[in-house]
Amino acid sequence: MFDFHFLRPALLLALPILALLYWALRRRLISKANWQKTIAPHLVKALTPRQSLLDKFKPVDLVAVIAFLLVFAAAGPAWYKAVDDTEQSPPVVLVLKLGQTMMANDLQPNRLTRAKQKITDLLSFRAGAKTALIVYADSSHKVLPMTEDNRVFQPFVEALSPDIMPNNTSLGADDAAAAIELAAKEVERAGEGVVILMADNLQPGEVEKLKQSETPFIWWQFATEQGGVIVSDSGAYQSDDSGQALNFALNPTIAAELDQVITQKVTLNNQDLLALDNAVRELQREALRNNPNAPYQDMAWYFIWPVLGLMALWFRKGFTSTGAQIGSRGAASVLGVLFLGFAMQPQTARADVLDWFVTPDQQGYWQFQKNHFERAAQKFENPMWKATALYEEGKYNQAATLFATIGTVEAMYNRANALLKAHQYYGAVAAYQQVLKEQPGYAKAERNLAITQAIIQELIDAGENIDAEQSISLEVDDRQAKPEEQTGKSQQYQVGDTLSEDAREKWMRSVDSDMSDFLSAKFANEANNPVGDANE
Repeated sequence: MFDFHFLRPALLLALPILALLYWALRRRLISKANWQKTIAPHLVKALTPRQSLLDKFKPVDLVAVIAFLLVFAAAGPAWYKAVDDTEQSPPVVLVLKLGQTMMANDLQPNRLTRAKQKITDLLSFRAGAKTALIVYADSSHKVLPMTEDNRVFQPFVEALSPDIMPNNTSLGADDAAAAIELAAKEVERAGEGVVILMADNLQPGEVEKLKQSETPFIWWQFATEQGGVIVSDSGAYQSDDSGQALNFALNPTIAAELDQVITQKVTLNNQDLLALDNAVRELQREALRNNPNAPYQDMAWYFIWPVLGLMALWFRKGFTSTGAQIGSRGAASVLGVLFLGFAMQPQTARADVLDWFVTPDQQGYWQFQKNHFERAAQKFENPMWKATALYEEGKYNQAATLFATIGTVEAMYNRANALLKAHQYYGAVAAYQQVLKEQPGYAKAERNLAITQAIIQELIDAGENIDAEQSISLEVDDRQAKPEEQTGKSQQYQVGDTLSEDAREKWMRSVDSDMSDFLSAKFANEANNPVGDANE
């Protein structure tokens, strides 16, 4: 209750006006009873029946009490933050370790295989909830942004292995703190979410860095205290200089050093999934309570019950017969004051009245028809329309992220186009391939895939220099995306043009379609070219 406040405090300005109206109406009612002054006091006493306190209560008093309660309700009383208690599980960012020790065999067949199986189980358990995936070893990389479409995860999860991570030769060079920081940015970008670290163990250096971090997370432990060994394809054990097999075990004391960490061991059944779901919900509620910008719950509905109870008194027999006229005028005055209070609200508050008559999607459509795409994106609730408006506005990365949450083939194709327009060519290749996997023979996706691979090949031939990339202009679905400044000869790709079979086969060979090779090339490029946030 110490957080009690009003969400719309400006409406409280109606209280003194209501008080003044009530005083004037009550005084007028009393003045009509001044006939008592013209009669002798002893006759007044004899003619006036004894009145109880309830008999002295007039309709105007009831109107005043109801009006005051309604004003308080309209002002939006609030005293605790809105906590999402729906059945939908909160968004989650999975941070998977791809270090060499994840190949230890204490969890059969090895830790990484078990972790990938658990990712599939978790996605199925949280069907419809938003999930993102980040992997790390010596460096951290975002595999997938927040998405509700579980189908896009499978090819990426299957391709994950320590071999695709750059500079991943040392057993102790993993950096969980950097991965948690990247996950925190993804949570901030999504507006909410919980981080789940899927790792076997943490090195002392990682623990010291994590102590400095304020990001709470759940550590899903994929290791045992007994430990395991790494067995190569030839059957040899990973050994030390003396030839002894190295045993990689979970240190049970590490978690005690991290105050912001909740630990959960992996289980053979789904008990760990149930425990994770409860922990995720609790962390989300705690984050909302501690977030100064989190919205408060409007508790106006609490005032409805006393108002309904008081309104029931209005129908008491004989209650309104003597003062109906004054009561009616009082009610009209109250309504006028409440209308005045709404009129005094800022323009943004008055705009909410439009929502009473027109849906947000209809408002967005009006803005979209006027080519006001930014306003349309703010209004749309339908994710497909919202993403389309962002695409038209030129915010391709945001559009691609939103398209990824929808799950239809059309949305997947649009996401690939948005990635292509954002010059995320490798991501576009993977997206087009996913479309073709879902709907083989999709002609537009086939053409755009070949075009994208042709662009990659041209950039490879040009040494992937920035000038070469800026000289490329794209045209997707008859909409031209021009580079900011073009100098020299510009190569234009008309995405959607029909290609010859020879050209298509040549360009298809320019980028290996295997997802592991794609991720390996992507991660290596990000590690070698850390410009800004390379993982966005």
